[in-house]
Amino acid sequence: MLSILKSLAFRLTGSRADPDSAMFSQPALPELHPIPNGYARVHVFWGDFDSENDALAYCHGTGQENNPAPLTRDMPDAFIDPTFVEINRDADIKSVLQWLDRDGKVETNVDASAMGNTLILIYEDAFGGLPYRLGYTDRVAYAAAWLIRKRK
Repeated sequence: MLSILKSLAFRLTGSRADPDSAMFSQPALPELHPIPNGYARVHVFWGDFDSENDALAYCHGTGQENNPAPLTRDMPDAFIDPTFVEINRDADIKSVLQWLDRDGKVETNVDASAMGNTLILIYEDAFGGLPYRLGYTDRVAYAAAWLIRKRK
């Protein structure tokens, strides 16, 4: 998978500390600029899940009212509407990365150090216009933000 990212000429930076380490610290996430006209922002996370159902349960939860998905609970500084969260596993990852490269531009450096078997896309609409701060959890690692051209 790393070769895919390199072939897309993304600059790979950063590292993710071992969350089991007593000295665990999260890399600082980049400051994002206003979204230019004609673009939408998508936040990309890596995760490692036993199955697609496991990833769906983490990102989308049970759908029960007043019971947010674990992804939202793990990021207390962001309300995340799971309607705008997309999960891609294994073979789909390559095509998603190619789509991001073809239709968008990377807004931040790409962190491929925590690559897993699942790529999670969180579209800007997931935050409902509210302020948010994203981060790393014990299940997912922030990879990058992309600006995607809106289709007309």
